[in-house]
Amino acid sequence: MKMLHFYDALTVGRSSSEGQVLRFDSASLTEGPAAADTTYIQVRDDVFIEPAGIEYTELYDHALNQGVSEYEWSRQIESLFLRPKTVHIGLGSTSGCDGYIRNALYRCLSLYPNTSLPRRVQFLDITTLTRAIHILRPESIGWDLGAAVNNDFQLRDRLLRMPEFEDENNAKRLVKLFAHLTSVAKKLVSFAMEYAAPDRSKALLGLDNGALSDMASVNPCVVIHQSIPNERHFGVFMAIAVDMSYPDIVYLADLSCDLTELCDPHTPSLDQLVRRRPDQVSAPIVRLNLSRLPFIAPFATIRPEDAQRLSLNIGKVNENIELLRGADQMVMRLLDEPIIGDTRMPADVDYRMLAGEYHEADRNLIQRLHAADFAKWPELLPQAHDNRILELGRRVLLRNRPDLLTDSERRLWKGKLKELYCGANVTPDRVESILKAAEDSVKVAPGMKGPVSHVNRLRRLLG
Repeated sequence: MKMLHFYDALTVGRSSSEGQVLRFDSASLTEGPAAADTTYIQVRDDVFIEPAGIEYTELYDHALNQGVSEYEWSRQIESLFLRPKTVHIGLGSTSGCDGYIRNALYRCLSLYPNTSLPRRVQFLDITTLTRAIHILRPESIGWDLGAAVNNDFQLRDRLLRMPEFEDENNAKRLVKLFAHLTSVAKKLVSFAMEYAAPDRSKALLGLDNGALSDMASVNPCVVIHQSIPNERHFGVFMAIAVDMSYPDIVYLADLSCDLTELCDPHTPSLDQLVRRRPDQVSAPIVRLNLSRLPFIAPFATIRPEDAQRLSLNIGKVNENIELLRGADQMVMRLLDEPIIGDTRMPADVDYRMLAGEYHEADRNLIQRLHAADFAKWPELLPQAHDNRILELGRRVLLRNRPDLLTDSERRLWKGKLKELYCGANVTPDRVESILKAAEDSVKVAPGMKGPVSHVNRLRRLLG
């Protein structure tokens, strides 16, 4: 029997590579009531938090020093997110906390995949599901969501504020929200559940074992996700290529666009046909990451009344389907186009999760590291073939057991932490101004745990 796992997180930091999860709400559901819990995670020293203004954020009453270490938490959630026959259900997760969770696992040397989602596990984002119901079956949902339906963060906030789903644990709110969506749009929700995995999305798109060799078997599909660059984040598409480096990334042709240039072998460059902004609606090529859990359904899901309401020209869509069916030369050409080239990323190891999966020998080493005491890590880490493991492991020690490293390494780390806040110019005046900004937040919100713990943290890091 499948387990439904609902989750939500409070995050901090400028990006998922630099920040972290601070609170993790989780609720597991099989046949009985949902079993829920909340885990608090201590903020890492190398996470930047603005010195001023914490009292105006979700951190205003959150003690930054409470909970387990990020490493301890990563060991708990690795087994949870790798559990087979489980559907993990978040709210706005693909635009929000999923990146923070995956980067935490990567930073802490997890065996969770770096570049894709694990197989035999499914994922669903309730914001994408809600948007799909709103677009395809608006008579079912009964909510006036307004402009919020077009933005994951606004839609998440709107749904969490609905009084009928109130609960102090956000994951339990999602249990109630999901039950409501199932009751009003059972068929569509069941379909979304069945195909909530990248390999199943590829099957819907008509890819052969995840690959595309010709256009004969490719299926026109409805695709809905925040990352679709148009106003409603929706369209009817056909797959035209699969990324060579990241197989969960596909390139789609928008069937509402003029595809003449795309199918013309004499078009000088296909790169100019890639849509990179929502206002480029005439550019027909759209990049889609299936690991971000788009809603995908057969073209026939759109009823005639839906097409009229959505201003979808079915005749033009059908013409473009036939045009693409005869454009096999385009498939071969796209293999050589720069739009499917390698993704550039910074050199710092914290940003290099997508640089590839670990080979078997390194995966075995990671298992040995986690089975050993931290005291054994300095002698085990140099055995890694992938240099990322050596540096990530060293940073795990700097965050958890700095006493196991050299004086020089500890000094460099402390300098890096000061540089986060002071830049290269670490002067007493600069430190004083940063502390004053944080102390002013305490005066604005006296007694609130967030500002007080933030001041204490800064004094420790910059003292």
